[in-house]
Amino acid sequence: MPKRALWLGLLLALLALAFCASAAADNYVALGSDYFQTVPGMGMNGTYFDFGGNIGVVDFRGLPVGPGNTDTIIQRQANADLTNPAAIPIQITTLSMESTLPVNVNGNLFNVFVNLDPANYARDTGTMTITGNTTTGGTFSSMLNVYFAAQFIPLNQGNAFTVYNNINLTSSGSPWAPLPSPLDLLIYSNDPQAANCHAAGPMCLGAGGQYSDFFLPQGVDSCGTGECHQIINSMPEPSTFLLLGPAGMGLFWKLRTRRSGRA
Repeated sequence: MPKRALWLGLLLALLALAFCASAAADNYVALGSDYFQTVPGMGMNGTYFDFGGNIGVVDFRGLPVGPGNTDTIIQRQANADLTNPAAIPIQITTLSMESTLPVNVNGNLFNVFVNLDPANYARDTGTMTITGNTTTGGTFSSMLNVYFAAQFIPLNQGNAFTVYNNINLTSSGSPWAPLPSPLDLLIYSNDPQAANCHAAGPMCLGAGGQYSDFFLPQGVDSCGTGECHQIINSMPEPSTFLLLGPAGMGLFWKLRTRRSGRA
């Protein structure tokens, strides 16, 4: 074999090895859905929202509608490349809360129920940037628009009414982990978008593999004036969840200026 052909073959082999080594080192967080419980509001702690006017601050708790005690579901709609961090699209697909106590509006008592505004589902979107690795996890930053409808249902007297609003959920430098805690509710699904655990068994993905799942060991640290929505990973035992309380955990709601409805 001519020397030129030999050297060319060796060069191609080295390039192939380098490419394979680079590909093997790539780390990704797999797309999927994150399932949460809302931490109940307790007098300016936990989850509350300031409607202003003659309504004021209302404490909320989760009203489960999904797997386990899920009341909030957020989709990560693309794999996140940890070797070249860039924003990926996210969308909130479920939000279900109720007031912890009846609310006095103009002398009448109302129960309040919050869900996503059906007319604006397509606008409940945002972005997330994830950094770190599949062995130890890392941090993420995100922003998410949420258009919601708050239904005020009278207990005895008064007329039902709905308040529509939009808020912006933000976070910066919040921690994530590649593996679940023993308390996390694991969702397996043939649809990768619906899963938060993409492999059979409690290990899920991660722990140094090329792909990882995504879990929050604590809440997200961001805050707005008069609005606070704290969520934690959905847990299989409600009694354990209640023992944790709101301290150190949160997704906080930052109020935007748009407010409408009869209130």
